[in-house]
Amino acid sequence: MHDERNIDILENIFKGQYKLEDAEVYKSRLVLLVGDQKIVQRLRAIARLRRDATELYERYDWYIAVPGLFHLQMNTLKMIHRAHFGTAESIQDGSSLYHAANFWNRKRLVSEKGAGFYDLQELVKHSFRARVVALAIQNLSVPSSAKLEDSSSWVSDALSNLRVRDFLELVDKIANFYALCTLDSKSPEPGFTQETRNHNLFLQHLQTSLLLRYGIKHGDIGLIRRLVDHLAIYFHGSKQHKYAYEMLYLQQLLQASCLVLQRAILSNSLVNLQGKPGSWFETDTLVKLHNGNMKHMYEAKHHWQVTLEDHFARFALSSAVLTTLIFGRHHLFVLPINGLHCSKDASKNLHYMATSLLADSLVLPGARDTRRVVSDLLQDGYSKLTGDPITKLNANKRLGDLGMLDETLDEPDEDALAGFFGLENDIE
Repeated sequence: MHDERNIDILENIFKGQYKLEDAEVYKSRLVLLVGDQKIVQRLRAIARLRRDATELYERYDWYIAVPGLFHLQMNTLKMIHRAHFGTAESIQDGSSLYHAANFWNRKRLVSEKGAGFYDLQELVKHSFRARVVALAIQNLSVPSSAKLEDSSSWVSDALSNLRVRDFLELVDKIANFYALCTLDSKSPEPGFTQETRNHNLFLQHLQTSLLLRYGIKHGDIGLIRRLVDHLAIYFHGSKQHKYAYEMLYLQQLLQASCLVLQRAILSNSLVNLQGKPGSWFETDTLVKLHNGNMKHMYEAKHHWQVTLEDHFARFALSSAVLTTLIFGRHHLFVLPINGLHCSKDASKNLHYMATSLLADSLVLPGARDTRRVVSDLLQDGYSKLTGDPITKLNANKRLGDLGMLDETLDEPDEDALAGFFGLENDIE
């Protein structure tokens, strides 16, 4: 039933809206379809089931379905949350995100409704920066009198006065510190407490997530390509099986493609509406923004004589322009705009957290011990990839070639992720 509905949607888009009814069109072009894991899986299933069709269009071999980078970021953030958030029992554990949420009084993150995507993204980003600042203070040999809460200006001046070579050495020292982590996820390195080890693993895990965000923002498709290999391992280690296999499929697709096709797949997963460096974002985010604009405009102009089809016919191509005009009007007349996510200066909060972590959590000899053991996702992923996953992936591909795709290989549901971030209406 899902396949029939998706087939109808494809026909409506390509034959109804784009008017691409000539069969020769589907013989000479390749279309990139971007979506969440569930949509991508169903699109691949359609192509497998219809590959022997007589008509060129009905074979559905004229498109490539790849996972959207926004949904990839969501799953990466979920991986961080599951590994490092902790529970109410870990409120005194400085290495947990639960402690950070309470330290900064982020009430929505510890409420029963759960964490929102942007709230959690901000929390992990600030937690990462606070740990880096703490390690920088430790390596700068800041005088004890300057380690008070009002010492942020001293630290800023000290960093500004460093020569380039000294600054790079400082960065290497910080990276080498949190790279120290045992391969055995059950026991810490000699001389390290479990809490220190949890800090190190948090910095290691989040570094991959931040690199993905950096690669998307700056349109660095080479970096994104390398991170596909990393995430395939991490998702196996965190037991996020759907996206673990999705990364293996994407890796297989890219390896089998020529350089031109690799570049086309990765670059068309990004969009830049401003034409400026550092302004790239995900194609699936663009679709979500468009759907949100259409929803707000439909609610504003809703009338019994105006159907949904009429609404899309009138505003589908102009929704972005009209939304820009609305924001411009609000800015011109200083009118309030609800629903905007405003970023505030968090430098003082980061410094307070850094000094607190330095006192008794992050570095020896003051670091405490804790019962909370964070898994080494990279090592766990390596262990699992040497076993069944590759065999299952190849078996799954062979079954797909026979029209008998084994759906049991993918366990968690995308709907559960929507509920986790409170985005039930955003993931289709």
